[in-house]
Amino acid sequence: MANLSNIERTAIVTPMYQRIAQNGVQGISKTVKRLEKLAQEGYNVYLIDDFSTDGSQEWLKYYQENNAQSKLNIMFMTENGKKVKAIEKVVKNLPNYIDYVLSTDDDTALKNPENITSVIDMLEENGHAGTALKVIPSEIKRADFNNTVTLRDKIKYRIAQVYQVLQDVDYAHSRVWAGYTTSEKLGVEKQDSKIRCVAGAGGIFNRWVLQEALSLHTGKHNGDDFETTAKIMHLDGGYSVTYSDKITFETEVPTSYKLLFKQRTRWELGALETYLEERKFYGNQFLGLLDGVFRDHPNEVGKHRLAHTTAYEAYVWGLTPAFVYLTYDALVNNNTESLEQLAVFDTVYNFVMLGLAAKKKELRSVKKSLALLPAMFAYRALVTFPTKINAFQKFSRNETPKLAKTLVDKVTEATDKLLELEHNSNKYLNDLIFTVSSVTPFLTI
Repeated sequence: MANLSNIERTAIVTPMYQRIAQNGVQGISKTVKRLEKLAQEGYNVYLIDDFSTDGSQEWLKYYQENNAQSKLNIMFMTENGKKVKAIEKVVKNLPNYIDYVLSTDDDTALKNPENITSVIDMLEENGHAGTALKVIPSEIKRADFNNTVTLRDKIKYRIAQVYQVLQDVDYAHSRVWAGYTTSEKLGVEKQDSKIRCVAGAGGIFNRWVLQEALSLHTGKHNGDDFETTAKIMHLDGGYSVTYSDKITFETEVPTSYKLLFKQRTRWELGALETYLEERKFYGNQFLGLLDGVFRDHPNEVGKHRLAHTTAYEAYVWGLTPAFVYLTYDALVNNNTESLEQLAVFDTVYNFVMLGLAAKKKELRSVKKSLALLPAMFAYRALVTFPTKINAFQKFSRNETPKLAKTLVDKVTEATDKLLELEHNSNKYLNDLIFTVSSVTPFLTI
């Protein structure tokens, strides 16, 4: 099909799972209404239910049967595919003229779909296989808290607002880092553009590259988006992936500590699983960086910027046990000096990142973010560090037996090879002795 527009060549794909259980009938109704609106406007929109057991599938089937004018493509999984297989099913079954996939979540709203055209142009002009897009926390509404009628509702509403602002700052940090590893203005070559993760809430991929990456995916849900991004950058010598703020998504964020802790633990666990799964890819990034440092090749150092961000991530992981010790020292020995220094350092870091985010207009409200800046260290203390500890415990529980088995298998394999080598060496030596002893009498005549 010739002369198709970028909009016609792009499919918007949204996986859904247990939407009713999470947000009630109002939640699934809001998602379908939002996607149907896009479909009616001429976009190719696909919604796939990942074998929900909370009534979501039945609700969607009822919607299909009673809305003959619907243009929304609704698909169903016959078993839970942990999101990855659900997306893969849609991608495999798209019409051949679809070249790009815009992926988003069922709790996320696409604000300016008309910019898809310019983003696709940018991808094709630069040869990128995909791009992360701007994702910001959605506005917290009074209606979500019974219009704050009671004092309890008012308190929960205010707490939710604080969580929203802190997560807005957190998301902005990620976007600043994304700019650092992808921006041509900062000296990144097009082919070297890489990104830590294209969030499931908003990204565009080359359909064919995505399909190949999903076919190689482990299927683990914790780090599904993280692993997909790494797989794409690792395929066929490596595709470039970039970041664009031309398209914005508003996503629902956790409004309680319990939900936030659960979400961030999953993200941290997913990161660890992906680092392990794609250790060769990340190892090569670090080796390239170190080669540039030791050989004094500035271009090589700049080329491997993903290694810079990964090194920073490793630094934060390293801070976690230090924070635990310093907290213990402060509480038990009343020695608060080191903990205070860490808090000051972290506040300065957050201030710098906040300034960069404000300059790029990445924040919903600079005023609110600045007001809560001192609380960011508390956010680290209550969310970042504890979720890393929790994730590491889960990772150790899940992966240590596998790693131990792999190590035992490798040692056994190496031992078998050594025994085989020894056996062959002995056989060779015996044959040599026999040959020499057979020939010697003739040599002495």
